[in-house]
Amino acid sequence: EAQHYIDKYFERFPGVLEYMETTREKAAENGYVETIFGRRLHLPEINARNGARRKGAERAAINAPMQGTAADIIKKAMLSVNRWVHEQAPNTIKPLMQVHDELVFEIKTDCAEQYTKHICELMSQAAALDVPLIVEADEGDNWAKAAEIYAKTYTKDAEFYNFLRSMDAYKNSFSNKQDVIVLEPDSDFFKYMKNETGKN
Repeated sequence: EAQHYIDKYFERFPGVLEYMETTREKAAENGYVETIFGRRLHLPEINARNGARRKGAERAAINAPMQGTAADIIKKAMLSVNRWVHEQAPNTIKPLMQVHDELVFEIKTDCAEQYTKHICELMSQAAALDVPLIVEADEGDNWAKAAEIYAKTYTKDAEFYNFLRSMDAYKNSFSNKQDVIVLEPDSDFFKYMKNETGKN
């Protein structure tokens, strides 16, 4: 049954299968793969005699060009935004952290709308791709509020939105102190994940 779903997926998206096969072949030939920007990931076990190690290297080869390119793009965006912050607005905006492909800032309220728009423009120009690089932004008094707004706006899953609202971890403010978030085993997060995955 699982194989049936896999076969149907590749039948619907043949380009994915072609990409996977082509990437495996090039990785085996070259010993590395590259991101769009030319950053290389070397794969010393891509031709290993041990099947498990070779398969692991093949999975890394397939994943790295996409995930690596995403990492390159957010780094380029961070450099662009950081340059603008230091040149134009050092006293009214403070970059706080990067979370995967997101950037979190602390901005003075009266500048928030203007700066948010400009940051989105800078980030969308971080790379020239064949498809638009779309950047979305939300704001709140703290990261918790921004996360709630995002969940409410971009997800149709009411249960997950309510779950976000109930998470004690998201009620911490990151604007004026450092926090270490510890989720207890009986927290809403673990209850939700156990329900969704069927695992502890």
